[in-house]
Amino acid sequence: MGAPGAAYRRLSPPIAASTRPPPQRGPGGAARPRRAGRGRRGGSSPRPSQPLGQWGRPPSGRGAAAPSRRDVGGAHGRGQRGGAMASSVVRATVRAVSKRKLQATRAALTLTPSAVQKIKQLLKDKPEHVGVKVGVRTRGCNGLSYTLEYTKSKGDSDEEVVQDGVRVFIEKKAQLTLLGTEMDYVEDKLSSEFVFNNPNIKGTCGCGESFNI
Repeated sequence: MGAPGAAYRRLSPPIAASTRPPPQRGPGGAARPRRAGRGRRGGSSPRPSQPLGQWGRPPSGRGAAAPSRRDVGGAHGRGQRGGAMASSVVRATVRAVSKRKLQATRAALTLTPSAVQKIKQLLKDKPEHVGVKVGVRTRGCNGLSYTLEYTKSKGDSDEEVVQDGVRVFIEKKAQLTLLGTEMDYVEDKLSSEFVFNNPNIKGTCGCGESFNI
């Protein structure tokens, strides 16, 4: 506390300090231009930024961000977009085909030999499951997307397709969209997936994961 009778005045808040040094003044008070590389002590050049690793993030090490679920999933993560269940088989896409290309059959769905073989292979070490179930969900850029999951029993409203010892169950919501569809399995160096050659759809998205009717 100051002496009695002394006047008090409120001090204004301090001005934030700048990290840039004040400009040097030459003769006549004119500011001298700053030299390159003088922003750090000793005139050293600024340190280069840390190189970005995959996905545009710093490489592993101290301060590196943990990978997201999409980064860990890689290319196959697309098959589980939208919160797919853990019982999903593999990625399933759809392909629009001409109605003349597929012969009319009584079954709602037919399977190619490669699809039959792959389903048998997937169920070989899963004796508690009796087959796979095809469903349809509202998601993706074109509105609808097929799902393919293991199943332990037939649902009350499921339609069952049996071919070459393989059982495929179709959910009620997907039955009308699959009439006359051929289910195939395609595998190459980049991906492996079930493909529904469907004559009922009007268009698909670029990746084939969603469609509209």
